[in-house]
Amino acid sequence: MRWRYLIAVLLGLLMIGVTAVTTTALPQDTPGISAEITPQIAGKVALTYVEWISKNIPPV
Repeated sequence: MRWRYLIAVLLGLLMIGVTAVTTTALPQDTPGISAEITPQIAGKVALTYVEWISKNIPPV
């Protein structure tokens, strides 16, 4: 019975420690990474995808 209590306490401390480390390890001041795509590039990508679908996926 004493071992169960000890294991439960150790697991609880481990979970608290992991949570504390992961939240402090993330950068707080840096903005998220964002990439802007122009409408022309988006149109080319969409057209390429539509062409690929029409060639490679059979009609249902």
